[in-house]
Amino acid sequence: HLTWVWRGVGNVESNHDICYAWSSDGGVSWKRTDGTPYTLPIDYTSGARIAAIGPHATLINQGTMAMGAKGEVYLATYFRGEDDTVPQYYVFCKQDGAWSRQRISQRTENFTLDGGGGTRGIPISRPLIAARHGECYVFCREVADSGRVGMYCGRYKEGSWTKRLLAQASVLYWEPSFDSYLWRTEGLLHLYLQRMMQDEGSTGENMVDMSAQPNYVLEVRLGDVRD
Repeated sequence: HLTWVWRGVGNVESNHDICYAWSSDGGVSWKRTDGTPYTLPIDYTSGARIAAIGPHATLINQGTMAMGAKGEVYLATYFRGEDDTVPQYYVFCKQDGAWSRQRISQRTENFTLDGGGGTRGIPISRPLIAARHGECYVFCREVADSGRVGMYCGRYKEGSWTKRLLAQASVLYWEPSFDSYLWRTEGLLHLYLQRMMQDEGSTGENMVDMSAQPNYVLEVRLGDVRD
């Protein structure tokens, strides 16, 4: 399963539209949501959109995906929707051959991805999603939470989401990652943590002078966060 966005020019703010393709033969051939085949290579005119999002909507590239036990496909990303005043986290779900979406956050701080084609010092991280037994767990980091690790937890079918802060220490501009093999085989969520910095660079990669930082593994006990 693949999702992607298009970018009109080098500026990150030109990201637009979320598209989708899936393969049942290991990537030899690809299909749209409804099962109709793509003619390869997929291009801008043929890519099947699951969300028509225009440029300058603070749509981040590289959302994350997860599979449910009953074949449902989840996508987590962020953008500023039609009814939003600031960028929000969203979860999309493909089930029974159709896509739907839910806003899971209630953010109040605004920002833009505008500034060129270099690195961005973004006040929120990309989301990272995991799913099991009908429940979704979306991990993130927000400057508004003093840079602490956050988790949105909810059942997509019920449409209700709660947010927890999982650690006291700030991870600054960390982007979430976890042990996917351990999650898949044993149902354990272990996040990799490291305090990181990210500077603004309009034309390239800006370096930040930062001392060596320790690495941590944060074990998320799901029984605790459900209570």
